[in-house]
Amino acid sequence: MNSLEQTVLSEIEKKALKALETEETLTTEQIAEKSALNLDSVRRAMSWLNDKKLAIMLEKSTEKILLSDSGKRAIAEGIPEKQLLMLLEQEGGKSDLHNLMQELNLGKEFNYALGILKQKNFVTVVKAEKGLEVSLTGLEEEVKKNGFAEERILQKIFARQTLSSEDMERIPELQKRGLVEKKVIVDRSSKITAEGLKITKTLKSNLEEINALTSTIIKAGSWKGKSFKKYNISDPVSEIFA
Repeated sequence: MNSLEQTVLSEIEKKALKALETEETLTTEQIAEKSALNLDSVRRAMSWLNDKKLAIMLEKSTEKILLSDSGKRAIAEGIPEKQLLMLLEQEGGKSDLHNLMQELNLGKEFNYALGILKQKNFVTVVKAEKGLEVSLTGLEEEVKKNGFAEERILQKIFARQTLSSEDMERIPELQKRGLVEKKVIVDRSSKITAEGLKITKTLKSNLEEINALTSTIIKAGSWKGKSFKKYNISDPVSEIFA
């Protein structure tokens, strides 16, 4: 009896292996779709197949830039500096600083937004009778027309578009503001080996395996013409991926 004949495969291993027989490199999700298995079953199957050298598991780590909860909120409501500009417009071009802070309720982002607008000369802050007054300068017209670069970057990230080198230069500041975050994403995929391909030729795709012989199956005689699942108690327990 050769090594191929001695190889004991569970039903989920067989289904995962059949999904890979096109010799393509498939992601865990693609294997699940082609095999009609859930993701946890695919992960277990691929771990076992990898141990048996019937398939190769591949991992690729990529650092990705994602929107934080604050970033998602900024997409929906506008970034804080845009919100401040819009409110000033509604107030006729100027307003009491305290009133603006209360209306927007941006927390620490208010000071950042005000600082950005002052830096760009879009607003001035002067002392008035009732406190500090914030006024538009008229130089904000271009940004009202074309929008803020920071907001465009957030929209690109949301749409999963490629960021330019100029966009990337702004990421540390957006990260500092808590609008974006960097995460390492591990993409897992698998590819069948030559030995695994040989095994697929011997699989009876339409043959249903019986995991346990019950009284109902015996009485109905539904076990006839079907195979019984073989168990290999030496198979290792697979690692569960987060």
